[in-house]
Amino acid sequence: MERDIITVYCLIDEYLKVSGIKDDVRAEISNAEVLLIGYMAVNDFSGNYYKAHQYSMMMQLVKRIDYTRFLRRLAKINEVLSTLFLFLGSLFQRLNGAKIYSVDSFPVELCQITRQSRVRLWSDPSLKGYNASKGRFFYGLKVHMVVTTDKEPVMVHISEGSIHDVTAGVALP
Repeated sequence: MERDIITVYCLIDEYLKVSGIKDDVRAEISNAEVLLIGYMAVNDFSGNYYKAHQYSMMMQLVKRIDYTRFLRRLAKINEVLSTLFLFLGSLFQRLNGAKIYSVDSFPVELCQITRQSRVRLWSDPSLKGYNASKGRFFYGLKVHMVVTTDKEPVMVHISEGSIHDVTAGVALP
């Protein structure tokens, strides 16, 4: 696991250098370290940023940073995440060209469907979708992913809840 963490950190750091994204001179922790914790949360902790933050602080993988400061820094460099994910996905795809891939989608509910009329943040009728596996409607976004058989994410696309999986599949690069 250590070798994977070091490899991903180096890839993230090089990507940020090539993209021309510079760290704030006042920051004690670099953007690459913040993105590394975010990557660990998605890859190793099932999307739990708190557990990934606690693990990285306990193992002293990066310099000490408060959890709320980490979330603010991660939100500030949010636009980098999608391009970074595409870069890492295409890199992993080139390295593992002979693998079998799986495509799936899952909903991310912003609120329960009964509260849809009271939503003030992101009130959009296109966010109402249907989850066929649960047989119910939801209000939120859909995440469409391409993963390897080893559960390594390759590509991701986020769409409104009303978008059909076939339509979103065309949008995957």
